[in-house]
Amino acid sequence: MTEVTEVLGLDRLQSGPRRQARTATPEECAAVAARLGLNAVKAISFDLEISQTPDRDVYEVIGQTSMTAERTCSVTNDPFDDITQAAIQELFTPNPKKATSDEDDIEADMDVVDIELVENDIIDLGDLVVQYLAMELDQSPRSPEAAAVVAAPAPNDGPVLAVGRTLPFAGLADMLRNGKGDEPKGDG
Repeated sequence: MTEVTEVLGLDRLQSGPRRQARTATPEECAAVAARLGLNAVKAISFDLEISQTPDRDVYEVIGQTSMTAERTCSVTNDPFDDITQAAIQELFTPNPKKATSDEDDIEADMDVVDIELVENDIIDLGDLVVQYLAMELDQSPRSPEAAAVVAAPAPNDGPVLAVGRTLPFAGLADMLRNGKGDEPKGDG
């Protein structure tokens, strides 16, 4: 099952390019949150143009997608709203001879463009949108307050790690500068 239900039959492109733009339903947003392991997805929108290329067996999808999701900050462990955006550009074909295979991906040439094979002459635009958003998700999301937490020194103890522990030698430089460190005692 595709979380965002938006498909387009290739037969609908015979008369020219098509534009598909909409906002996901609350049920679709909840399904995407479950698939991507997010606290919640508040909104997903996309605006795509689908057209045939000069090679009539290849179709191009270009456009933008955006998602607002509730995420957990990797520093503060607090929930916050995070916006993820992705530019979409993908090629599809119903012709297996023109599609790139998984073996082609192993030895990917940077000049070769991947062409995905469509099944039953239908492009699953909803799944394409979710895949592009998933690729753009920050794996260590930080809330706007995270920078202040990381940079804030602990009272009289020096810098603190994000997990609340003081760095082991945080105060050593200050002690040596102020002459408060133990000085070696000589024999003299």
